[in-house]
Amino acid sequence: MQGLADYKIIKSGISVVVIFYLLCSAISFLIYSMSKNYQKTEGIINTNTSNQTQTLTYTVDKEYIKIIPFQITNINNVTTSNPVYQTGNCIVYYAKNNPNDYNINTNPVFILEIASGFLCLLVIIGILWFLFLRSNRGVAGVLGGIDAAQTVSDSFLRR
Repeated sequence: MQGLADYKIIKSGISVVVIFYLLCSAISFLIYSMSKNYQKTEGIINTNTSNQTQTLTYTVDKEYIKIIPFQITNINNVTTSNPVYQTGNCIVYYAKNNPNDYNINTNPVFILEIASGFLCLLVIIGILWFLFLRSNRGVAGVLGGIDAAQTVSDSFLRR
């Protein structure tokens, strides 16, 4: 039983390390995105169905015009093309130093903040789970036995 408890504790510890690594990566991407200092401006998206493109127009220090091709899908040998964005006004988030680096209707920093918060929560839960297993070796032994049994049975079922 002691070996199964050690197995489960080590496996939980490795999971915490992996999630912590993902958290550090997300935070580094967040810091990198924040350093770009995204600004927001209003833009207009026009759709041209004849050549299946959309045109994004926004003004920062000059007027920028970007061509966005339609999204093409092929399902059961039927090809369809749809506009990527809704026609009309939109919000463009652009990097202050490079207005060509932009995102439409979604602030990239906000997405990374949500991901970092979620990963931080997972790290906290993982550490609490690891500490719980270390202080309750009987529970860790039972869970380790169940986990080992599932691993062995899965290896037989895959053959």
